[in-house]
Amino acid sequence: MATKAPVKKPWLQSDIELGGISLNDKAIFAKNLAMMLKSGMTLNEGFAILSRTSASGRLRNIIKELNNSVSAGSSLSEALSRNPKVFSGFFVGSIYAGEASGTLSENMDKVAQQLIKERDLRAKIAGTLVYPVTVMLAAIVLAIFAAYYILPKILPMFTSMRLKLPFTTVILMTMANFLQNYGGWFLLGLFSLAVLSVLLWRWPKLQPFTHGLLLKLPVISAVNRALNLTRFFRVLGMMLASGLNIMEALQVAGNTLNNYHYRFAVSQIRKAVGKGASLSSVVYRYHSLFPEIAIKMIAVGEASGRLEETLAYLADFYEAEIDGVTKNLGTYIEIVMLLGIGLSVGFLTLAIITPIYNITGSIGR
Repeated sequence: MATKAPVKKPWLQSDIELGGISLNDKAIFAKNLAMMLKSGMTLNEGFAILSRTSASGRLRNIIKELNNSVSAGSSLSEALSRNPKVFSGFFVGSIYAGEASGTLSENMDKVAQQLIKERDLRAKIAGTLVYPVTVMLAAIVLAIFAAYYILPKILPMFTSMRLKLPFTTVILMTMANFLQNYGGWFLLGLFSLAVLSVLLWRWPKLQPFTHGLLLKLPVISAVNRALNLTRFFRVLGMMLASGLNIMEALQVAGNTLNNYHYRFAVSQIRKAVGKGASLSSVVYRYHSLFPEIAIKMIAVGEASGRLEETLAYLADFYEAEIDGVTKNLGTYIEIVMLLGIGLSVGFLTLAIITPIYNITGSIGR
């Protein structure tokens, strides 16, 4: 049974993935340290070895800081909490629970497994977007090349013939002239708009709107929901299995979610559970975020006393759902891009071939 948590809870922080250290490096660090602890080494002995063998210079420096903190009398969870940009609330909370319950090495091993799952999940989503993004960038480069080097050599021929040009050709000439005269400013404007969009998207005050939009867009909403459900169920189950009480586990799990509406729902669920309500009855109030089947399974898990196992099963279920959704997402993106490229090619064909045909026809006459 976990001991009572101190007043300062170092794991109650946002799950920020920054710091220049990859999930893979963190997973290897946790896995190796778990193996060393299981073999009977002390934390300081493990840190000494890891600081010499770590491939990441930044991680080596952090390991040395951890070693100094632990040598000075801090617990490992307290030492980890001093680097919140590297070690998430989930990471620190798991270690705290392990220290409190005497299962530090086992919890460290679970952290490594979860980080590997997170890494693989991100890789799947990124892999789905590689092909569409590559095609899009290639299309943009070709369009810029055509606008600056090909069209300026072809279009003057059309104007010199003094023929009535098709509407598509007039549009193409207008676009080409605009890019020739203001291309630099246009690209600068696009870049500024992209930066501004990212800043507005990340602005906390706009998150209720932007994160709500992610839960409504076709296909994207399915990925976003499955991601948040997977992380919530996985972390909550692990925290409960590690020895944290339901209030502490909900706090850690809520901080790992990347959608505002899910974070807010979990914070309200935590308040209600703290007043004595069952988890399933409170989750039901947010049935727009949590599927009915998941709510029913949570109720069964609570009634049978096997909530941790139920949550682990739900996490696996929604992780498998992500695989199917991301495959469909890649297919939809490819269809849209093919349609876009097809329309662009058709437009260029009409804009260039039609006046050439008119020219050859007038010469023949």
